[in-house]
Amino acid sequence: LFQVLWAFGPGPDQGLNKNWVTTMNLIVPGGGGALGILMGPRLVDGLGGYSTPPGVVRTLSLLFKFQLIAAFGGILGTIAVFGKVHKQRYSGEWGDIWLWLTWLAILLVMAAQSACVAAFCGINIQVFPEHMRTRASGLELTFRNIFGFVLGNVAPAIVMQLNSESDE
Repeated sequence: LFQVLWAFGPGPDQGLNKNWVTTMNLIVPGGGGALGILMGPRLVDGLGGYSTPPGVVRTLSLLFKFQLIAAFGGILGTIAVFGKVHKQRYSGEWGDIWLWLTWLAILLVMAAQSACVAAFCGINIQVFPEHMRTRASGLELTFRNIFGFVLGNVAPAIVMQLNSESDE
């Protein structure tokens, strides 16, 4: 996203360095993901984990709060991109405020989503009998990787292709 905003937006006109933008493209999502992975399980364990039914309820309540943080990040990102489109001027000494807000939004979304992964996997696996959990865990990860990560990229591409064909 950063590179697209830099290349197709007014980035070159505002003196943004492509190498700096690429570096931030690695740091922001990676830092957000790492923050979520470090904090999510600690917070879940601090509430008592999810090994009992009341623990599952407390954990799901915490995960809901993480999703609210992710939603706030999405709204912030939308505002940042909208602001960038409608206020195309250099913001000051620290650079473009809209770009910084976009980075903050992406960091929040990545952190909140990454904080949930371990707890969601654990709660999913607990519905299986003890002797089936190893196989169930492998299948859960396989399906999440295939349908989540792969189709997460393919589905929008199919929609864009269908939309572009309807324009012709």
